[in-house]
Amino acid sequence: MRITRFLLGSVVVFASSLQAFAQGSTPKPAKLLDSAQLAALPLYKTIEKAFEDRDQVFRLELDVHKMNELTPKIAELYNLQELYINRNNLRGLPGALGNLSNLQVLYARRNRISKLPAEIGKLTNMRAFDISDNELEDIPSLIGSMTNVQTLYLSRNYLTYIPPSIGWLRHLKELYLDNNQIETLPPEIGKLASLVTLDLTGNNLTTLPLGIEKLVNLKELRLSGNLFSDVEVQRIKELLPNVLIK
Repeated sequence: MRITRFLLGSVVVFASSLQAFAQGSTPKPAKLLDSAQLAALPLYKTIEKAFEDRDQVFRLELDVHKMNELTPKIAELYNLQELYINRNNLRGLPGALGNLSNLQVLYARRNRISKLPAEIGKLTNMRAFDISDNELEDIPSLIGSMTNVQTLYLSRNYLTYIPPSIGWLRHLKELYLDNNQIETLPPEIGKLASLVTLDLTGNNLTTLPLGIEKLVNLKELRLSGNLFSDVEVQRIKELLPNVLIK
């Protein structure tokens, strides 16, 4: 009798699993890995092979693949933690990317991306995000939800404005905003207490906001190629006496 009940129970569990699979349920992602652990894993270089080995894909490089779009099916690679899509012809990123809850590294340098989906804010485990050399005119305020990001590259775009939510990135150590068209920075940038490097080269800035002196861990500030007066540069130096200003 006990054996019969056990077998019946097993059949029910198996049937439930099949039903979940049929309904498209996604298995729970593996735990987050550190840089050394990830480096020891295979780096997949084709999307076809990645989908074949879906459960085993932690790292994917699709650089120089002449892609015009990134398929929303990328979200099926639920264990993905590093994604490289540099030097393609991408004009945007799919909102489904936000479902990759364990994604830690995303490099999308040198594409033609003009807009980021709001879902980018769901990538709360992101450590390094590079969207430089694209065609961005703005960034969504929900980028501030990527609270674990440590390195953020927004260089060489068409940005004129940085949202106040940038101040939520409490773990951010390196922020690259160079070669955009930024005219002002929000005072919230002073909340980036972990910031070590801030690159503002080649913008249209005339002043830095109050609160900049709160960047107590800042070591390097790059200001060349802006519209600062000598008086403003001197003010900044007085506010940040221990910072290397270039």
